[in-house]
Amino acid sequence: MTARILLVDDDDLVRDALTELLEDGGYTVCTAGNAAAVLNHCTEGAKFGVLIADLTLAGGIEGPELATVILQRGAAQRVLFISGHQDQRVFLIGQAGPCPVLAKPFGGRELLSAVDAIMSGHGPSPT
Repeated sequence: MTARILLVDDDDLVRDALTELLEDGGYTVCTAGNAAAVLNHCTEGAKFGVLIADLTLAGGIEGPELATVILQRGAAQRVLFISGHQDQRVFLIGQAGPCPVLAKPFGGRELLSAVDAIMSGHGPSPT
């Protein structure tokens, strides 16, 4: 069974490029442009291996808040944040603990390595 990824980024070009990279890497990807779209359409039965979310999202609900709700609902098991802010490597989410942050810009190989590591139960190592 192919692992499912929930990708949330408010930049259409970034979201489309990341979707293509992840699908080429063998993942099934569901996308949204903001947290509200996810929360309005994410039902109790939706299950994803990983939530990939930008730390800063348009629309009032940012990545960490979204991750908290998604994890509480059991809709995702793990979280990977992406961010244009170079100074963050790990972000803490309540009971979920440390969630890795992949700094933009990053290459396809770096993204797939991070996702593969998270899916196997290991976070990406800091660089």
